[in-house]
Amino acid sequence: MPVAFSLGTALALILFAAARDPITALAASLIAGLAWITALVTINVAAQMAAAMGSWARPVDLRRCHVRRDVARQCRRSQANLAEAQRLSHTGI
Repeated sequence: MPVAFSLGTALALILFAAARDPITALAASLIAGLAWITALVTINVAAQMAAAMGSWARPVDLRRCHVRRDVARQCRRSQANLAEAQRLSHTGI
């Protein structure tokens, strides 16, 4: 997309340089305006997408049980069971 508005701006500048009548200048103005609007829309969409991809969209560390509640409960239980088993194995029971 950056190529499209760069080429549009370049074409508009060439038409502005070659304009000897109002029709050519008007065509150049329309092309320049479309290229400028395209550039602004592209930047706006990119900024909105960057803002939308907040912390919730980052990868989740499953080892810390950052998942749904029911799965997190099961994970905490298994971690507690593992800790209890390790404690018992160290006591020699």
